Amino acid sequence: RKWNIGSFFFGLVTRWVLRMVSSARDALTSARSAFCAAWNHGVWSIPDVAWLLGVRELREPDQSGDEIKGGNVERLNVANDATLALRGKRGYSDVELEVDFAHGMVYQEFGLFRGEETVDVNNAKSSEAVEVHPNLTARHGGLQWGSEAMRVAVGQLKMRFDLVNLQNTGDSLTWEKSRLAALRAYKNVFSARDMIVRIHVLRALDLVHSGSVCNPCLAVKILEAPRAGDSKRSLQRFTRFTTRATPLLDTAAPLFFETFESRVRMPGALVRIEVKERTLPSLLVPTIFPWYVGGNTTGENKNGAFELRTGELLVDFSKAGISWSNLIGYTTIDLDQRWYNPLWRSLEVAPVEMRSLWLDDTPNERGKLEVILELAEDPCPRSAHFRGGFGRESARFEQRLMARPQRLRFQLRVVVFRAWHAYLPYKMKDDPTMLANFFVALQIGNNSADQRRTDVCPRCASGSSAFNWRVAWWLELPSSKLKSRLKLQLFHVETNALLSGDLFCGAVDLTLADLFGRAVLTNSPQLYPRQRLTLSHPNDVTVRPELEIAIEIVPEREVGRKLCGFGERGYDLTQHEDYILPRPKRAAAFSLRNPMPSISHQVSESAADSNAKLAIYLLPFPIVPLLLQLV
Repeated sequence: RKWNIGSFFFGLVTRWVLRMVSSARDALTSARSAFCAAWNHGVWSIPDVAWLLGVRELREPDQSGDEIKGGNVERLNVANDATLALRGKRGYSDVELEVDFAHGMVYQEFGLFRGEETVDVNNAKSSEAVEVHPNLTARHGGLQWGSEAMRVAVGQLKMRFDLVNLQNTGDSLTWEKSRLAALRAYKNVFSARDMIVRIHVLRALDLVHSGSVCNPCLAVKILEAPRAGDSKRSLQRFTRFTTRATPLLDTAAPLFFETFESRVRMPGALVRIEVKERTLPSLLVPTIFPWYVGGNTTGENKNGAFELRTGELLVDFSKAGISWSNLIGYTTIDLDQRWYNPLWRSLEVAPVEMRSLWLDDTPNERGKLEVILELAEDPCPRSAHFRGGFGRESARFEQRLMARPQRLRFQLRVVVFRAWHAYLPYKMKDDPTMLANFFVALQIGNNSADQRRTDVCPRCASGSSAFNWRVAWWLELPSSKLKSRLKLQLFHVETNALLSGDLFCGAVDLTLADLFGRAVLTNSPQLYPRQRLTLSHPNDVTVRPELEIAIEIVPEREVGRKLCGFGERGYDLTQHEDYILPRPKRAAAFSLRNPMPSISHQVSESAADSNAKLAIYLLPFPIVPLLLQLV
């Protein structure tokens, strides 16, 4: 009985020892990984070790700078991409749909050429050599490129042919009836009918314009085959729309969001969308005019007098109707390739497609255009061969306009708290008594006029500086001109009169696309909490300063609900309690009369740094008793 009790207790002790050994081994592994990572990284900091040991830390903003690809609705970059949400909802094709659905056509297209005539590619002077667009000819075989020559295309033929095996057909009468029935059905499919076409032109990208300022506008032509009763000279009917009276000013990436609708007769209809550059001439006319200057009670001019003043008068000739347009590029959509394609008709909604813009006299792309094309029948019986899918009935073809996305005003706020490990000024001076003067520059996007600066933190002896400084910008989102990037730079101010300029100590770029996107979608405040960022220097990889910041973006309607100050007003106690910042603890100027404030600050900074290092050094010591007990 004593032996059984002893065995039981021996088993308990053994299991406890094994458990302690396993815990000690895991702790040693984690501590060793933490020390190795900290040593290799060259930075001893409590948050890094805490993260390596599994302690939860605040998430750092994404610094990858990767662009958001179209159709990705999990992370919307709607701050710069006005159609991304629409693409995620309706679907998106980054090329023309004719390319994706080329294998689903119920007919084929063949190029028509002028006999065997060829034109020398290198010495082509006739406009016939570029009569058909290079992009379309490459797709449909209009131009056949050789090593030295090409054939001139004069048109295209749409047709369908099938090979039928006449052997073992059985009853010839039954076979003839089935053949005639198939021909009648095919004729019914391609019989003339009225259709409704709607084109949504969303935006253009990367327009190649000739002038210094691009004022784009649209011209849409909807062409259809001649109807019965038309004169023999009318080869093709067309409907024209234009926005030349309201061009978008000074942008190469315009947001059109225009909708055009018309009735067309099919087959044989197509849509041609042209993007034009509108020239609005103006002239600055120097002027000189008399101006009465009133007298004063003292001095020589007591009664007043007239004097001549100069100025400039802007004369806008476009308001008088004097303006013109230059074609940037065009794209053509063949409606037969949509309506007579089972793959396209099976779509529930028409997707957003990206189309290229071309010119006849150049093979280079002139820009991109995002469009949505919808088709529906007029109230008439549907074809028996195509049932279901998108746009079959006019009842499902609702009157709907694509509204231009509304631009909302937001206030972006950034608080800079502290900076650490900025050792570059001390390394360059090689002076142990040197005191650095740091400040932080912040910039949104690529416009240097949007730069903000903190105040200068003087007399920094250990590479650490305190700011507690809040800056802000007003933004209008979504915006194609604004880059969703926040650049932070740390500088040292040179106090030596012989040295000019500020010493660059490090920088970091933050991608704020996710933050801006969530703010636009929800129209509510969004916050990146207080966290540390590691800066880098292009010429010195050993010096990696750290910066502690917090970022918040607030809609305009929420700005006035909580009083928030910026700069020196950030310390004001009249603000809302959520935004009151403590005054930074900085080194006082050394004085022989009272040197204690300066000395006490230096001692406290050294003690804080020593405590941080001591905490890292003492991390493995709790494991020592376990090791002794195991031994």
